[in-house]
Amino acid sequence: MAALAIGLALLSVQLILIVALLVFILQAVIFLISGRLDVPYVPTRQKYLETIVSAVGAKPSDIVYELGCGDGRFLISAWKKEPAAKYVGIERNPLLVVLVRFRLFLAGNPENIVLRRGDFFKTDLSQATRVYAYLLPGVMEALLPKCERELKNALFVSNTFSFPRKTAMRSVQLSKQGRFTGERYLYTYEF
Repeated sequence: MAALAIGLALLSVQLILIVALLVFILQAVIFLISGRLDVPYVPTRQKYLETIVSAVGAKPSDIVYELGCGDGRFLISAWKKEPAAKYVGIERNPLLVVLVRFRLFLAGNPENIVLRRGDFFKTDLSQATRVYAYLLPGVMEALLPKCERELKNALFVSNTFSFPRKTAMRSVQLSKQGRFTGERYLYTYEF
């Protein structure tokens, strides 16, 4: 009986390791297919979504853009909180676009969520009234001139990384210094 229990435990560990390896390989493939090494797929953590959606504060008249929408979790969460607003997700990675389309299907294919496959640097942002992004510092710096040109009377909410040459009108602490992570903030800007 003990041998059977040990055998089952070893099988469980092996299955967990195989699943972990497959997830790692899938993430590596997604990262490589994305076409840009400066914009890797790093999903917004589920535990921060409610705070982020509240900070974006979409109203029925808003057009909310997410730059690099990844797996679509922000778009769907924001839509659930304010279903009358319009949402536009921009994603370059074709595998993630398929994943978002599947998640939108599961959510009932909301007509007011539009998914665009492409480069947000080449996307006209002038219609946006709210923007959410979780991008690395170098990308934020490169994005600032585009935002200053195209965003008018818009709110921009950035997860973790700020614009280096623009002062945030508000910052909210998402998490404290962790054992393996630094403090995380949500930065809000007006354009």
